[in-house]
Amino acid sequence: MPLVTKELRKDIEGLRAIAILMVVAYHAHVPWMSGGFVGVDVFFVLSGYLITQLLVFEIASTGTIDIARFYARRARRLLPAVGVLLLAVVCASAVLYAPFEQGDLSLTALSTSAYLSNVYFAKTATDYHSPAAQTNPLLHTWSLSVEEQFYAVWPLLMLFAARRARKRGESSERNIGMVLALLALLSFGLSLYWTEVRQPWAFFLSPTRAWEFALGASGILLPGFDRWVWIRALFSGERTTPDASQRRVRIISGWLGFGIVLLSGVVFDDKTPFPGIAAMLPAIGTLLVLRSGAGSSPASPRLLNTRVLQEIGRLSYSWYLWHWPLLVFGIAMFPDTGLPGRVGLVLGALVLAELSYRLVEHPIRSSRLLVGRPALALYMAAGITLGGIGLSVAWNRVSARWSTGESQAKFSAARNDSPVIYPMKCDEWFFSSAVKECSFGPAQSARTVVLFGDSHAGQWFPAVEQAFVPHGWHLIVMTKSGCPAVDAPFVYNRIGRVYTECDVWRRSALARIAILRPDLVVVGSWSGYPFSQEQLRDGTQRVLKSLSESSRQVALMADTVGPGSDLPRCRARASWRPSFVPGPDCTSYSDAPRRLEVESIQNSLARGFDNVTVVDLNSLICAGGVCGWGKGDAIPFRDDSHLTASFARALGPALRAKIVTEFSEGSWSDGLF
Repeated sequence: MPLVTKELRKDIEGLRAIAILMVVAYHAHVPWMSGGFVGVDVFFVLSGYLITQLLVFEIASTGTIDIARFYARRARRLLPAVGVLLLAVVCASAVLYAPFEQGDLSLTALSTSAYLSNVYFAKTATDYHSPAAQTNPLLHTWSLSVEEQFYAVWPLLMLFAARRARKRGESSERNIGMVLALLALLSFGLSLYWTEVRQPWAFFLSPTRAWEFALGASGILLPGFDRWVWIRALFSGERTTPDASQRRVRIISGWLGFGIVLLSGVVFDDKTPFPGIAAMLPAIGTLLVLRSGAGSSPASPRLLNTRVLQEIGRLSYSWYLWHWPLLVFGIAMFPDTGLPGRVGLVLGALVLAELSYRLVEHPIRSSRLLVGRPALALYMAAGITLGGIGLSVAWNRVSARWSTGESQAKFSAARNDSPVIYPMKCDEWFFSSAVKECSFGPAQSARTVVLFGDSHAGQWFPAVEQAFVPHGWHLIVMTKSGCPAVDAPFVYNRIGRVYTECDVWRRSALARIAILRPDLVVVGSWSGYPFSQEQLRDGTQRVLKSLSESSRQVALMADTVGPGSDLPRCRARASWRPSFVPGPDCTSYSDAPRRLEVESIQNSLARGFDNVTVVDLNSLICAGGVCGWGKGDAIPFRDDSHLTASFARALGPALRAKIVTEFSEGSWSDGLF
């Protein structure tokens, strides 16, 4: 028989506590918990174990599954607290965030209400110009959507397998196990593949997480581990009463699993390809702990039974809901919040968790009226869902009106003031290595200029167009956001792996430029990529050598100085917030030492080529060392590093004058300008 019991297991409550502590420590950036995100994987395995336990018990007792009652039970457990959270996040965001930010957040709220926030974040994670997920107060709901999607599908699959077994006179556990094995294999294979080629999809989407729930379910469907020879027990069906030696094996397996979970949290970090094969560690560790505490002689680590962990485990769901929004809102109000402040915020969320548990979660989950009437609980779930959707849609429309109001319109305009090459889809992002050329100006011109590089090259398009196209030049754009003009591999955090598409695109673009033989190449690249000095120097050298041989002149644009913050967002928030809410300081400026280091290397390399020069217009962008204001109260930046198209266009004459001056002395440039 599978290990099925309805008794409350304290070790599971303690395991919940460990999982939430890991997640909270990771989000607070506690140094020794760089891989605390695996706490979510612990929750997935736990959910698969517990839900399968309930369903197998029901099948064994009644021969079927009451689907309506199951959904009603899940609705009572999850949705009321999420509904309260969503309302609180909407209200707080309406005060703290700029209206144009609220428009994006309302879409997150909508996807959360529809149990699809994981799909939303999987999509936006692969959009180069999407709002940063790390500042979204609803980011953590992705895992809730994954669980809700699992709850929607798994009982139906189990019911199908049980009915099929009954018709054939077979064991329902055997049929359920076959479905489980097939699901796990397909899911794990997809997880491995997507982790390599589409890591955000692998991380956020349910199909690549289903194997973790299936692994948890196997803890119920597999025979008991009462002997150390588990494989023999599995294949022979042997059952024995555990003795002292067998108990020692269970104790060892429990502590081993517990250690594996903690080790994963310590050694993993944001650079670990995840989930993929790495997710096996916390998942298997969790399963070992669960199995060690099951059966007639539980032997899970006693640490899990302590009073403190029991209380934290009781509040784990509510704490998970509240800790992230409180942390994000706190940092939004006080951007310089350090580790003590972040820890204080997540601990303060425990107060909200206790209130949520006592006033919302527990009363509704244990309500006799709702427990006895599943239909009423489903009506409640429908009401919460429709209410959340309606609230999100209304918020989206209201925030759109706010963003065009007199005090906010200029900030919204700056945020959306990007070069035309993006709506024209000239820029190939992330998962494409194809070189897409966009042409401007007279195609039959005797003079050709190529704009080459990443988004920090793309930001100069309006200036390059203004500087050359009116003078009869043909302009060709070859840019790929996130892909530097440095011939060196690197791990790009946005996709969670080495950016191989960038390497292929760069080689192809350089080969295409060699065929075009342009008169001028304007090169731009962000200075913040994670290259060593050696990689930066050698990789830039190789690119400049190729370009210098392919074109008459190469203008290497010095990277733009940063304003110290996301300027439109900062100023919009400061203008929007009421007087009693602290506003951000939008006048700060701090030139990154990394940018100065990169510019020094670029200048040194440029001197080694007769036809390469570094063009620096930063004195026109941040006059007097202040980047927050442009002429006529204009906003020069559309985010924390990219110029607005309008501001860049205004620099077109200055860019042309600078390039003409820099290249006027070379005989090879006679008559070019």
